[in-house]
Amino acid sequence: MKKHSQAPAEELQVLAGPGRGEVRERASRFLAFARPISSAEEAAAILADLKRRYHDATHVAYAWKVGAGRSSAGRSSDAGEPAGTAGKPIAEAIS
Repeated sequence: MKKHSQAPAEELQVLAGPGRGEVRERASRFLAFARPISSAEEAAAILADLKRRYHDATHVAYAWKVGAGRSSAGRSSDAGEPAGTAGKPIAEAIS
């Protein structure tokens, strides 16, 4: 991750570039995508693209975060998984 200073008291960690991972467990396939973003609109567009590309996915859980401190914004979704088991852990991992 690259570190960017937004203000003297705030330091952000930002992905250097896109990343992708895959895990297979029994008959399930889990895909993970990480991308640097700069706005909520960009996150929504990326998520919409992934949902189109993987339209046969059973669940598309996600989390995103933009900014730091009081100026930060974010969102997460369990996408039909049991409450708190998908979106929340993703959000904690990127915080």
